[in-house]
Amino acid sequence: MLAYCEVVNDRMNAAFKALADPTRAAELLQLQQGPAVPSDLAARIGVSRQILSNHLACLRDCGLVVGVPAGRNVRYELS
Repeated sequence: MLAYCEVVNDRMNAAFKALADPTRAAELLQLQQGPAVPSDLAARIGVSRQILSNHLACLRDCGLVVGVPAGRNVRYELS
């Protein structure tokens, strides 16, 4: 039981750390309106695609977003 609590605690800490960044919070707010590809998200938020990609990777690793292949792109949505 203790191991399960530690895993849950680690995931919660990672999620809260991800949410603490204003850029990642802005990405989540944009994705709340519906799925989007990174280039559209970057334009809406006003950051480079490289920065956005790094933040999306963090959100994906925390389990907050998922990437769905859409042709040549990956469409991101809230998990």
